[in-house]
Amino acid sequence: MKRLPQFVFYGLVTTLISWGLYLPVVGHHFDWQWDKSGQFGDSFGALNTLFTGCAFVVVLATLIQQSAQIRACLKKQLSEFVRRCGTRSRKCA
Repeated sequence: MKRLPQFVFYGLVTTLISWGLYLPVVGHHFDWQWDKSGQFGDSFGALNTLFTGCAFVVVLATLIQQSAQIRACLKKQLSEFVRRCGTRSRKCA
């Protein structure tokens, strides 16, 4: 099995520790009254929309870059095929 890069491991550990500490910290801050914490969480709706929009832009940029790379690869393969075969009248395997 391939080893995980070190930054992935530390990222996962940090995420799990943060997630484990979230409930006690938030519960204590709001005196375990979950209706108040729900209202507090709802105030971050605009931030959620911002991150969703940023993620969508990154996905689109990735698709555009991937499309360009595929086009370049196909162009290279076609030129290699034409170079090997010469004209279309000859058979090329």
